Amino acid sequence: TGGSRVLVEGVMKQRDLLKGILGSLSLIILSALILSFLAGNYLILIIVLLGIVIFQAYSFAPIKMSYRGYGELLQMIGVGVILPVVGFLSQGGDLLSLAYPLIIILLPAQLAMALSTALPDYPSDKLTHKHTTAVNLGLPKTKAIMIILYLFSAVFLVLYFQTIHIIWLFGSLLISMYYILKRYSTTPGSLSLLVLVALSITTNTLLVLLSAWLTLH
Repeated sequence: TGGSRVLVEGVMKQRDLLKGILGSLSLIILSALILSFLAGNYLILIIVLLGIVIFQAYSFAPIKMSYRGYGELLQMIGVGVILPVVGFLSQGGDLLSLAYPLIIILLPAQLAMALSTALPDYPSDKLTHKHTTAVNLGLPKTKAIMIILYLFSAVFLVLYFQTIHIIWLFGSLLISMYYILKRYSTTPGSLSLLVLVALSITTNTLLVLLSAWLTLH
């Protein structure tokens, strides 16, 4: 969709980006058809098509939620709901046996990651009137909300699995993020912000992987 300023900085032309979008959409639909056939469940295709609608609503008219405000919520639904449901159904699962509480618990972390990945784009988003959370609330508040959302998911995972070991791992990651926020400027374009975003992605990924491991064991 032209994220990371590739259009603004002239790294990619709009027509080339359009070709990439159409090619990606074709591969997505083809993959969904294959998975639906192999799993014998064409609900997979329907959910994938819903994901494409969310993609459309995020960047393009008439909804353009990333420009109207808080498009990160659509990212949260896409990554935190659409992807795990498609993955589960593709491996022979069904909607009745889906771990709904776990998906809900992980949603704050998914939203936190979406907030963090938008931080480096704050200057160009503001110039192009793209109303991300960072633009609407400012960088300091967005960073604070990100930490709180991760903390919510970590605490509720502890309660869900009834194990305290989770908090040691994610406590250290959250403390690291908090330290970077307090010690460094973390302004867009700075190395400290890139480290912060990397820690955010790592935290979310580990939360998902650990949740899967604890569910299986």
